[in-house]
Amino acid sequence: MFDYTATPKGARMQEQQDPKQRIMRIAADLFSCRGYGLVGVREIAQKANVNISMISYYFNGKMGILRAIIESFFENYFEIIKANYDPALPPEDSLKKLIKAIIEFMRENREEALVMFSQLHIDEPEIRELKVQKVQKMFTFFHGLIRQFGVDPAQRRQQVAIFGPALISTLFSTFLLQPIAKGIFKIEYDDKFYDEYVNLISLYVLDGIHGVQRYMNEREA
Repeated sequence: MFDYTATPKGARMQEQQDPKQRIMRIAADLFSCRGYGLVGVREIAQKANVNISMISYYFNGKMGILRAIIESFFENYFEIIKANYDPALPPEDSLKKLIKAIIEFMRENREEALVMFSQLHIDEPEIRELKVQKVQKMFTFFHGLIRQFGVDPAQRRQQVAIFGPALISTLFSTFLLQPIAKGIFKIEYDDKFYDEYVNLISLYVLDGIHGVQRYMNEREA
């Protein structure tokens, strides 16, 4: 997710040249493993091989690092969904294409995704305002896709407020629960798993959308 070149060697060289990127990567790894509250600036600086003053210079403290991770995550996330949303496709195909792209993006950027979703509860005003802004932009983008299924988001605000977060949780849950699922189901999170994951989650989501629409039509009949 961060601004690295494509090859591992290139990534290492880029990190050596760009301490800001290195700080963000190390912080994302630590936040995703232990949680934002349990990680200190001193530890981030030590593992990133920088002075604490450099963190203050680039980010003005730990909260600034979290903000930078969230902004970087959403910036790349929006690029992915804009590149993969095709309104010319049938809505079912359009949704499946988007789900596949989102899952691949989260798979490639698991630590940053874990930080993003696991820290949504943080109630610092600066972070809360940023999260509201970014998530609102995300839901606004999906209004076109929702309309393809015959649902007007402007008229179904309550239903969208229920279904939207549920869809996000559904897509993300496998990344959050991987350590537990590995121990219970003894599975490998390889290409085969993610291909099946995209197929099954797409079917699950599509049945849910059609079911909600049938329910609303029947209730208003």
